[in-house]
Amino acid sequence: MRVAAARALSVLAWPLLIANSVALTLWAMRSRAMDPELAAAIGGVISGAACLLLERVIPFEPAWRKSRDDLRSDVGHALLGVALAPVLIRSAAMPLLVRASLALGAATHSPAGLWPTRWPLAAQVALALLASELGGYTVHRAQHRWRWAWPVHAIHHDARRVYFFNGARLHAGDTAMTLVAAVFPLIILGAPPAVLAVVSAIASAHIPLQHVNADLRFGPLEYIISAPTLHRWHHSRDPREGERNYGGLLIVWDLVFGTYFNPRDRRPPADVGLYEGEVVPSGFWQQVLWPLRRRARAA
Repeated sequence: MRVAAARALSVLAWPLLIANSVALTLWAMRSRAMDPELAAAIGGVISGAACLLLERVIPFEPAWRKSRDDLRSDVGHALLGVALAPVLIRSAAMPLLVRASLALGAATHSPAGLWPTRWPLAAQVALALLASELGGYTVHRAQHRWRWAWPVHAIHHDARRVYFFNGARLHAGDTAMTLVAAVFPLIILGAPPAVLAVVSAIASAHIPLQHVNADLRFGPLEYIISAPTLHRWHHSRDPREGERNYGGLLIVWDLVFGTYFNPRDRRPPADVGLYEGEVVPSGFWQQVLWPLRRRARAA
């Protein structure tokens, strides 16, 4: 009985938590009882709380259950890089993005710009996911290849374990790069607020699940979704494994560009983190300032 319950949980946890976040956001839009972006954020919090339980009930790697003196930094980056930075950046950039969208609409003689607003909402969300993931994949791969961008992203990879809160271990600069590449193009193209809110709901619920230290099963969906089974390889200290699986929500662009990696004959390594010879400061504020200091030294 216990084995059957654990197996059901490993299969159903992801779709149920994603569905919950989307349903809450759709309810907020239709009832107008809550800001849809706030509803999406609440969906993410619920997903994170569920991940905390999943890591206890069906853990994947027991060694990752113990803190590596990382919780304080993770909380700091979650507050600054994930909760505060996106709000400030989007608020500051929105007037310019709206002007760009209106200019595109005028150039194409379409009030909605290039976005297919007459499509059903589900089709628009699917298109938005593919488009935003292409931008996210591109900037994520660039962060691993470009010397000036890597220090900002290295803070995420400095974690010595993969657990649900790693998804929030993002420098504010990392968040800014992702917004510019993955979200801002959708706004310029004229994607409606409802589409952006649903995409946000999916992302908020998925990111903790992508890093969760729980034995979740995805089966054939591992060729569509950037599942934790795939993302653990991305945190490997071996560049031959770590320079793979760049997708955030979807894994399809890794398949298209040949960076998909999912060996069936072995488990991802328990020893995760930065590649050999790389070092990131341990304190939160030291990590926030480190990319700037490193850039200044290089100059």
